[in-house]
Amino acid sequence: MDTLIANGDYVLNNRGIPMKIEGEQEIAQRAIINITVPKGSFIPDPDLGSYMHLLVEETDDVLNEAADQYIREALINVPQVQLKDVFCKRTKMGNIDTKILLECNGTLYSTLLTQN
Repeated sequence: MDTLIANGDYVLNNRGIPMKIEGEQEIAQRAIINITVPKGSFIPDPDLGSYMHLLVEETDDVLNEAADQYIREALINVPQVQLKDVFCKRTKMGNIDTKILLECNGTLYSTLLTQN
């Protein structure tokens, strides 16, 4: 059992108590954390995370392939989740928006990662 996180913070119920998650929702959240945390930045577990933060250094013609590789490497630690699709786009502001579609036990989860 874990606590539901959205936008980097705990999700609270109507009484102000953090909401609990379990099962496949917890596994999907663990996968998203593995994708979004920069590899090596979490001292207690330096293997946690991905190299997605390096996308900003990639050229536009290889963004999707690089993101695919970085995400698949991060998901090695969460074998119940598979990457179904990834699409990257550099915005006019220079940010990179990455749409990620994951599958866990037949259920699809999507997330948007914006990097600057």
